[in-house]
Amino acid sequence: MAEDYKDILKAWRKNTVNPFLYDHLDVIIPELRFVKKSQGTSGRERWASPLKLDGTLPKNRTREKTLMYAGDYYLREQGDFDNGITVIDYLMKKTGMEFMEVLRDLDRRFNLGMPDPDSEIIAEQIIHDELCEKVLGELRSYFKWCLKNTRSQKAGAVRGYLKNARKFTEAQIDEFDFGFVPSWDKVEKYITQSKELPKDILDEVCGVRNEFGRTSVGNHHTLAIPYVCGEELKGFIFRTVEKGVEPKYLACKNLDRKSVFFNIPEKVEAILVVEGEMDALTSTRAGVTGVVAMGGSYIAGDRRQQVSDAFHRGVNTIILCPDLDAVVDENGQEKPNYKKRYQAVQKSIHTIKDVNMDFENIAVVEFPYPADPDEFVKKEGAEAFISLVENALPYWKYIEKNHGLLK
Repeated sequence: MAEDYKDILKAWRKNTVNPFLYDHLDVIIPELRFVKKSQGTSGRERWASPLKLDGTLPKNRTREKTLMYAGDYYLREQGDFDNGITVIDYLMKKTGMEFMEVLRDLDRRFNLGMPDPDSEIIAEQIIHDELCEKVLGELRSYFKWCLKNTRSQKAGAVRGYLKNARKFTEAQIDEFDFGFVPSWDKVEKYITQSKELPKDILDEVCGVRNEFGRTSVGNHHTLAIPYVCGEELKGFIFRTVEKGVEPKYLACKNLDRKSVFFNIPEKVEAILVVEGEMDALTSTRAGVTGVVAMGGSYIAGDRRQQVSDAFHRGVNTIILCPDLDAVVDENGQEKPNYKKRYQAVQKSIHTIKDVNMDFENIAVVEFPYPADPDEFVKKEGAEAFISLVENALPYWKYIEKNHGLLK
């Protein structure tokens, strides 16, 4: 029941509280002297303050030192844009209140309709959540069955990609619940007719069609990857196994990929953070435990929540393992882009320390040449990759070794 209420509060905050705080930012935080603007190079509506988040003037004075953009809901300082904080975080720091106290105070002052844990709305929400879980579970089983039993060329291509390109064994394919997606019309028919579940719930938890009713899922994007965090199935990402199709990955609509690390266990002490979801699974296949994906090049912005969630799960060691990309120099030769990687690692460390300033157990894996975890494992083998992880540099040594890259 506690988890159900937590989810309902999260939805209330997203759908009611955040839009209200944005619309009334100048009233909620009068001390920062926000002014709403709608012009500029971005063309996006925004609130702008001449002050820093601590209320002081910057050395180089400007009318737009701290910003909040429409639909973003984070207060962000120019010069440190990737490490914004929510208005709730700001109010907690300002008032000394706990999270729930701030929400109750806002509800009392502005009558925002904060859900009561004993209300009829809560009961309806629980029924709705159970339906969502059931649809997701049925989809996972159906995609998995299709991968094993469909004899089409497309299904064979997905099986071949997993076995040959990614080197998964039959047991690992089964363990990770990979699936094959037939046409999306068949998926909808299976869920709504065979399982007699509502189409609106299917669209909510795994919507893939665009506004014109079309989708590449089940056509070009036929590999289904369950998006699991803390043993909870949150949705799916779909990959193409065809050459030349971009983007390679599509996520079902409404899938939150920023608040929780992909593949993180319910309870875990040490995590290895890679960029992509398939990298996380191939690294797990190689024998590394606690491999998670951040779903980007570095941890910052909204992904700050991933770090907070990890700490709540008991994480006391974070090993960063971003890709080492190649860059073409002035002579047309490829060379490792150490500078880009160093900047990404710096941003991730900054975010982790921003969540917990005292946290020191951070290390960084270094590739000897341009590669990502999957490429390195395929070329050098699982043992070589495990050795890289075991010899990851403490973050301060990594910074000391590479800080000259920014000069």
